[in-house]
Amino acid sequence: MPPTPPLTITLKSHTTTIYLLLPPSTPLTTLQESLFETLTSTTQHLPLTPPTSVSSLKLGLPKDSTTSTPTFQLLDENVRGKPTLSSLGIKDGSVLAFEVVEGEWDGEFTVVWAGDEEEGMSQSQS
Repeated sequence: MPPTPPLTITLKSHTTTIYLLLPPSTPLTTLQESLFETLTSTTQHLPLTPPTSVSSLKLGLPKDSTTSTPTFQLLDENVRGKPTLSSLGIKDGSVLAFEVVEGEWDGEFTVVWAGDEEEGMSQSQS
């Protein structure tokens, strides 16, 4: 049986887009750790405040991925068991939102989509 191909996961926050290539069996914690490592090693090139810990990263799953500009809901860190990307319904090409949260957070994910910049608009989504 051929090996399962990795998933390309798109992670968006404000105007930043990061692509990670991960196996479908990747635990959620590994996704967060990979994002943390990426952000802390490359933030000098990104318009984001670097996270101080993995726990300062909040992830959002699309509420409705059928629209061109999905809204996001918090991926609860208290998901039971050891969820994997595939068990969470994350597929190749999925878009997840992320926020770097150091302190109080209003629960909204801010993602700027192509075309929003031209109109000077961004979408804050909870």
